[in-house]
Amino acid sequence: MDDIGLRFRPFHLAPHNPGKLHAVGFGCTPLALIGQLGNIWLARPTTAAGIRGAVTERITMRGSAPIPYMIDGDFHTGVQSLTVEVGPRVRLLVP
Repeated sequence: MDDIGLRFRPFHLAPHNPGKLHAVGFGCTPLALIGQLGNIWLARPTTAAGIRGAVTERITMRGSAPIPYMIDGDFHTGVQSLTVEVGPRVRLLVP
């Protein structure tokens, strides 16, 4: 899925890479992110320093404290290492 709502598409490489995920990390100022919203909406690569994207099968994040995360709108507290992997492909039927 590349559209996160309102036609914003930060994961524009995901549909072109089946079996992989497009991860995007933001380590920039809020102003720099705002300056990139046009690129994100148009599904183009971002150009600001501090915004990195990668196509991969797995991401592992490590921290010095438990890492909070959200799935489907529900917040959870994990451990100091959080791994996200590609799972089986799901087919959605829309009436």
